[in-house]
Amino acid sequence: LVLSLLYHCLAAWGTRSRKRVDKADRKTFDSMVLLISWCIWLERNCWTFNSTEKNVVQLIQTIIDEASLWVAARFNSLAPLTMPTSNSNTDVGREIISL
Repeated sequence: LVLSLLYHCLAAWGTRSRKRVDKADRKTFDSMVLLISWCIWLERNCWTFNSTEKNVVQLIQTIIDEASLWVAARFNSLAPLTMPTSNSNTDVGREIISL
């Protein structure tokens, strides 16, 4: 029951949020949601099975690093998240995740 409720909340959030993203950027948004969910799942497994945990800053860095690995593996829809912005030295992914 709890997982079902969680799924419906996440699905509702995803649907609402996706509609607010420009059509041209939806593939990137979808990939970002998948990546972040995957990293949170892996962290949950580490916490559950290995009794290790990361703080929020470490988890965000893991997500950024994982995005770079996905892009290196030609998962190009995440490329905009790992490319430097034209007006700063930070990554777009860092800006998005830090919001």
